[in-house]
Amino acid sequence: MLRRYRPLKEDHLLLSDSETDSDDLSVYVNVVQGQKRKNRQKNLEKEFNKNKKCKKEKSIDQESYEDKKMSLKKLSGKYQEYMKQFPIPTSVHESPIAFNTWQDLAKSMKKMYGQPLHYLTHLLLKQWDDTKDENKPLDTIIHRAKAESTIWVIEEFYRDCSSCEYIAKLWLADPAYYNLI
Repeated sequence: MLRRYRPLKEDHLLLSDSETDSDDLSVYVNVVQGQKRKNRQKNLEKEFNKNKKCKKEKSIDQESYEDKKMSLKKLSGKYQEYMKQFPIPTSVHESPIAFNTWQDLAKSMKKMYGQPLHYLTHLLLKQWDDTKDENKPLDTIIHRAKAESTIWVIEEFYRDCSSCEYIAKLWLADPAYYNLI
C-alpha cells in the first residue's frame, strides 16, 4: 500500500548545526574509525612480519627437505646397483623350513642364500602378513617351494624395475627404512 507524501516538519529547520547531536557523533565516529584503522594497520604489520618469519623457516625447512630428498635419491640409486649384484637363485633348496609368516620365510631365505631381499619385497611381505588369517601358519596354506619361488619372482622384478625416485620417496616417509636394507 502506498503512503501519502507528507512535508517535513517545519521546526527542524530552526535548529542550528551546533545544537544537533550528529556533529558530536560524527567526531566520535571519526575518532573510533581512525583507531580501528591504526589497529588494523598494526595487526597487518604484525601478521606480515610473522608470515615473513614463517616463510624464512619454511624455506630453510624446504631446503633441508630437498637436501635430504636428493641424498636419499643418490643412496637409493646406490642401493639399486648393490641389489643388482646378487644373482637370483634358479633352484630352490630342499631343506625343510617351518615358517609362520611371509617375513619369517624371508629371514630364513636370507640366511639360506646369503643375500638380502629388496626393501620393496620386505614391504610387500609385511602387507601380505597383515592380510592373512593369523590363526593359521603360512606353511599350512602354501607349500614352501611355491612361496619361495613367488618371493624370488617378486625380488627379481624389484631389483630390475624399481625407480630410485620411488624408493627415495618411500624412505622419506619411513624413517626406519634402514632397518630393512
